[in-house]
Amino acid sequence: MTKPISPLRQRMIDDMTMRNLSANTQETYIRSVAQFSAFHRRSPDKLGVEHVRDFHLHLVSRGLVANSIAVKMAALRFFYGTTLRRPDIAAEIPTPRRPDRLPTVLARAEVERLLKAVGDLKLRTALMTIYSAGDLTFGQFRRVDAARIALAVAADHALVIGAIVGRRLENARTTAQTTTRPVVAFLSALGRCAIDRC
Repeated sequence: MTKPISPLRQRMIDDMTMRNLSANTQETYIRSVAQFSAFHRRSPDKLGVEHVRDFHLHLVSRGLVANSIAVKMAALRFFYGTTLRRPDIAAEIPTPRRPDRLPTVLARAEVERLLKAVGDLKLRTALMTIYSAGDLTFGQFRRVDAARIALAVAADHALVIGAIVGRRLENARTTAQTTTRPVVAFLSALGRCAIDRC
């Protein structure tokens, strides 16, 4: 025999359904509010900000990662803000700071394998330029300075791109290779600036 659903839980389920939350999100939110209630051994509608704080500290002391805690806090924020219509409590529920993730850095052999897989010289040169420029985003540089092997980012600033990429840019400028691959549209801003105008 299944346990009957309380009116409060049914209301939360209805609120989530009306907002088109996924089945997984609904299940996670219901479980999180149930854990919160079980931790305090009271109905969650009888609990307040201090109870949320105690639960949050309990989760931290158990060693839960920030992402897991953030989901539980989002569930409680939804419960208080939407289901109980208590935005005053919801506004005080903290969102834990998620750790910064370092970008994946490819090994030199992986970069070489990736670049060798691109047959088109123009596209390969664009990819090499992007990779060698690091954080430089599309359209941020004005021209390629072949003598200095650098991208002119501003009137007084240039980004050194390296001799190999500089030679590739010069080869691409003098070689009239074109491509119809879809990825060219993605690289068009860089391609026009870095190759056609060098």
